[in-house]
Amino acid sequence: MNDSVISGTLKKGDTDYPQGYLYILEVPRKSGAVDSLMVISKTPGLMEGPVKITGHVRSEYIHKIGVPVYIVPEKIESVEDLGESRTTVTGRLKEDPVCRHTKKGKSISTILLVTNDGTVPVLLWGKDAEEVSEKYKGGDMLTASGRLRSREYPDKKGQTRTAYELSASKVKLSGGTQ
Repeated sequence: MNDSVISGTLKKGDTDYPQGYLYILEVPRKSGAVDSLMVISKTPGLMEGPVKITGHVRSEYIHKIGVPVYIVPEKIESVEDLGESRTTVTGRLKEDPVCRHTKKGKSISTILLVTNDGTVPVLLWGKDAEEVSEKYKGGDMLTASGRLRSREYPDKKGQTRTAYELSASKVKLSGGTQ
């Protein structure tokens, strides 16, 4: 399973890639922050403006970008309400999860799920972060559900980079196969 339903404001990106035409989907969060998510389509001229995209996530190496998680649209429709963001990904846990703690003492864990569409980083907080490191081991098939998000960070050279990840609200063992 690899499904996404995300609504936001879609606009054409300034670069295209061998994977397809780049668009940016700006998705508002309840906090007021805005996620800028990559959408790559084999079809040019997608509908821009306020839209809901139904599709799936993919990750693969893109020259000068790295290995971002991006949305491959299957259906795009015009909407008025923005901010919906639901993504579910099933994949094998790449390695044993490790729970660490922020300076303020909050538990956090980042796991990597290897899917048929690439590797998806999944971020868990609090009790969920602790439970995933206690319950699961590398190789387990998991299903993670949550919100696809972006965040900026400085790389080792001080350049601003963008990370794309699934901020999970739910992770469970999956009996399915990829």
